[in-house]
Amino acid sequence: MRTDVWVLALLLFAGGCALRPPVVEDRARALRTMARAAGFVEVLVQAPAARRAPGPHVVSGGSGTHLEGSGLVVTAAHVASGPGFRYEVTTARGGRYRAVLLALDRGRDFALLCAPDLAREAGVALRASPPADGEPVLAFGSPGPGRIAVAAGHVRGRAHPEPIRYGRYRVGTPLALELDIVPGFSGGPVVDVEGELVGVLVGLAMRFDGAGDPRPLGVAYALPAAAFAGDARRLASRCAGATRPRARVASRLP
Repeated sequence: MRTDVWVLALLLFAGGCALRPPVVEDRARALRTMARAAGFVEVLVQAPAARRAPGPHVVSGGSGTHLEGSGLVVTAAHVASGPGFRYEVTTARGGRYRAVLLALDRGRDFALLCAPDLAREAGVALRASPPADGEPVLAFGSPGPGRIAVAAGHVRGRAHPEPIRYGRYRVGTPLALELDIVPGFSGGPVVDVEGELVGVLVGLAMRFDGAGDPRPLGVAYALPAAAFAGDARRLASRCAGATRPRARVASRLP
């Protein structure tokens, strides 16, 4: 997508600041076109056949980011769950693809899925250089099944001063963003005004009020593109050679 289109999108959706709350336009063709160009996909995690019971088989889900021309989908480890599960990714225009887990790293909250047939669909290119403080960005995510949302904001800092931790997951050097997101955005793409990927969302900052209810603080965290670019290059050939989903996957990166 041309640079001027992304700039216009930032002006329309942001008005110079992050959206509160994220704009959700499930039927808007323009939004779905932008989401597709940004590599956004919805990720559904299904229970293994051996554990299935009557009723819905989906156990969790979130967002993912399809890397250009590869069939590789980057998402957060806490979205992917772990080895043994079955995966399906859905594009912004409704294409559905089965996927397998290639890599999972809870120490970076990073997971890599492979959907070989997805390589025919549009994806997003990785940005070669880190973004500057204050640089505007757009983020895409799925706040619910079949829904797409976009949030606009800017880079708060190229590197967060401390690792962030939540349960078993950790991100050592997250990209901090002035950005309002909601659950379901994890794994979704963050793109610059050129439409290039600067990072993948992994979490948001919250505080708890007196009643114990969480309150977002308008700050989100992303795994920088540079943190997984090498892994994507190493595993691209493995994904390209896959002809069917395989049961055996790597639980750790090589």
